[in-house]
Amino acid sequence: MVRTRWGALRMPWTALRLAWTAKVSNHQLVRDRDIQAEATHNMLVFVLSRAEPAALSDDQLNHFLMETFHAFCKKAARLRITGWFYAWFDEMSGTLRCSACSVVHPLELPFSCRLHIVDSPYEVTRAVAKSNYISGIPTAEFQKSETGSDQDSDLPFTLTVFARPMIGPT
Repeated sequence: MVRTRWGALRMPWTALRLAWTAKVSNHQLVRDRDIQAEATHNMLVFVLSRAEPAALSDDQLNHFLMETFHAFCKKAARLRITGWFYAWFDEMSGTLRCSACSVVHPLELPFSCRLHIVDSPYEVTRAVAKSNYISGIPTAEFQKSETGSDQDSDLPFTLTVFARPMIGPT
């Protein structure tokens, strides 16, 4: 095991996958009238910098996201929750995130940017592999802007999101 620059231990994929799978297993889904609150409660965050440098492959992350999707479906079916499972790569924090929301269509997911919805985790995990920011974006790369400035809000940002409907109760 190797330490990150913040002192956390990096783990080989097998150990990290076991820890992440346990996190998914122990996670409880909820349904809330407030979609934002529901999404926040149902969210799981996986810190990519915890993996040893060569540990993250597209195939391993794809498989993990599909396992997570199936686990969320089982939990949702038991609770009689219908909606969407979704996952994305948050490059600013160097994390892989997933959640579930009881929305009818994935474009209703609580994001404040444009979404590129994909049915396979491949595009999300490919973004992880191509990123220079697995440990997050260093603060030195951020630019200072005036408070209240709307100049950056005009820049188009599209987030790629792996989304699938959760299999609901029959």
